Amino acid sequence: MTIKASQPARSEARWPRQAHEAARYRTACPRSDDVGQMLGTLLHDASRLMRRRFVQRARAEKLPLNRSQAAALLSLARCPGTSQAALAARLDIAPITLVRLLDGLQKARLIERRPHPTDRRKRTLWPTDTADAVLRHIRAIARAVEREALAGFDAAQRMELTSALVQVRDNLMLAARRRRTHSAAAARLQPSRRRQNGHETAS
Repeated sequence: MTIKASQPARSEARWPRQAHEAARYRTACPRSDDVGQMLGTLLHDASRLMRRRFVQRARAEKLPLNRSQAAALLSLARCPGTSQAALAARLDIAPITLVRLLDGLQKARLIERRPHPTDRRKRTLWPTDTADAVLRHIRAIARAVEREALAGFDAAQRMELTSALVQVRDNLMLAARRRRTHSAAAARLQPSRRRQNGHETAS
């Protein structure tokens, strides 16, 4: 019996350059156990996959908003009466991007802009009564995605994971505040140093 030499896959024979690049990537890519030790990679992947599942479920269930609009409306519902600048900071998006999201939500009569009680330059944001049903739908989809993500976790494990993520978030927020404080202090010292250097040069 004659045994034929194994042939390369059709895709590799047809596109040798792409096959070579894929093989090089597989060689250079860290092993799964190495990647598992990278907290940032895991958090990014989990967040990305949860966002994707939310979009898939939202489309299947005919949610009348895209994911960004849903996130803005949900964040506003947690803190009604907030300013546009504060909401943009909370969502970590550019103010001009938020303006477009809010315009769409206002056109759908899900939010309203009201004058600020003490600052005429600002306007506050409020969810409308019409938004209640949409918010219930958003929260239901979010809970379903969360159940998928935490499948196999018992109540204690869920609580432990939540507490750990809260601690990670708080640590990073504290580090960012310390960095801003340090930068501000350094900026205040610069003028006095320049004056001191000028005085030494003149003398």
